Amino acid sequence: MVATPPPIDENKLQLVREFLQREFRASRHEDYFDSVEMAQVFVIEPIQGPRHTLVIPKRTFEDPDFTLLCDARLVEALQSALDTRLVLTPEGPNSLRMRPWPRAYHLDGRRVRADAVRRSRLTGAPS
Repeated sequence: MVATPPPIDENKLQLVREFLQREFRASRHEDYFDSVEMAQVFVIEPIQGPRHTLVIPKRTFEDPDFTLLCDARLVEALQSALDTRLVLTPEGPNSLRMRPWPRAYHLDGRRVRADAVRRSRLTGAPS
């Protein structure tokens, strides 16, 4: 059986992880690939204060100028995006007012977003 390559270049993922860990040192970091949005989601939970959510679509990782997007403007946008998901596009960070983040369920050891579970119940498709 042939292993499926990761959907996003691991070197670029590592670049973002290291950048966020350097800029948000006193925080817990988590990231995962959201196959519904086709994006990598980075969650930064500070010891105090609200968490920050950065969503980077796969197409942004594929942009030739991707590495230039990890800068002080991104940090400032994340720090000011309270209760807002920040989406990083090739044009820069865009904040979107978000509804409450859906809870994650663990089904068969996988992380599944609640809205994907609801959709599968309605359509009968596997989540």
